Amino acid sequence: MTGLKLVLESALPSISSIDLLSILNEIPENISLSEYEDLIPEFSSTEEEGEEFDRKEDDWSDKYLSPSEEIKQKLDRSFYVQWYNERIYSFEEFGFIENALQLCKHAYEIENFEEFSSFYNILYLESLLNKSCDQDLTLKQIKEMSEEEIIELILTFKSDYNQDDIDKRIQQVLLPSMELINQSNEYLKKNLIKKLQNNFDIYPIIYSLKLKSIFKTNEFDQFIRELILNINSINQISICQQLLTLIKDKQDLEYIIE
Repeated sequence: MTGLKLVLESALPSISSIDLLSILNEIPENISLSEYEDLIPEFSSTEEEGEEFDRKEDDWSDKYLSPSEEIKQKLDRSFYVQWYNERIYSFEEFGFIENALQLCKHAYEIENFEEFSSFYNILYLESLLNKSCDQDLTLKQIKEMSEEEIIELILTFKSDYNQDDIDKRIQQVLLPSMELINQSNEYLKKNLIKKLQNNFDIYPIIYSLKLKSIFKTNEFDQFIRELILNINSINQISICQQLLTLIKDKQDLEYIIE
């Protein structure tokens, strides 16, 4: 990469943005984007000033770059958006999600291409899910999932899980994901009610949620109350008794589960 950067930097005055982006496309996806991110031409610059090229006769780049009408060329915004999209998808398809995230962030923060803001969120969600969940999901699969299904996936554990596994999943995956998902608290509550009604011991999850302080005290108490009021079997009473130990304002809940 060092040699390529030296050659390109010395030749930049005579290389159009179209040709430069084509060259950058040839860099293998596994190479960290940080090694050549500074070579990505900015659309904002070409839009404001246009691009003027004065290639010398017999310029070395003529041997490698396709001829184009480069004199005072003004690139269309859609060309840049398409390049970013294709390169980001290429990174993601080959499994280099960090490069995809970095380039998406570049498009949004440096170029101010607003459409890449939501794209970044989905990629970030993919990164979170594949980091800790027991599946290797693709971007396409995540796009096809509902937000409720995503919460359910995050809270699905192997049979040999322990409290440490739950704490890490909640801290590293659930909490960041909830910031990206509308009505995440409601989906979380629905999923935990469903688990409880299926006689799944949700106490370790609730315990971890309380430690992470994602609810205010009164909200957490109300959350526990709603869980307990949704039990549908005596098999869930012991779980509810554990849940009661996590709140101070038990009101009439003790009487209900007795």
